[in-house]
Amino acid sequence: MNRAFLQRDGASSKASEDYYPQLLACIMVINGPTWLSTFWSLLRPVIPKRVAEKVDFLPSVAKMKGNQKALKSILKYVAEENLPEKYAGLNKQWPLPCVSERYVV
Repeated sequence: MNRAFLQRDGASSKASEDYYPQLLACIMVINGPTWLSTFWSLLRPVIPKRVAEKVDFLPSVAKMKGNQKALKSILKYVAEENLPEKYAGLNKQWPLPCVSERYVV
């Protein structure tokens, strides 16, 4: 592969992402194994910045309860009252009800 090909490929990938944006907002890995974060640190420079910014590694649930930074990243997507107590939230109901159960008459 030469540099010109990589530049054209990157430009076409960016254009297709602009017209067809990725549907996934983020990926949060909670309490992942050490090898996974090591693998990610090696893989991250190769992946497009837009994709790499969507992946977030969080500590274990036990460590997260006192860690406001980790909890803050989850609370961007889930309200604290809806976040299960298991993940340092306020919702005591587990397992969570199925969405279809709410609409059954």
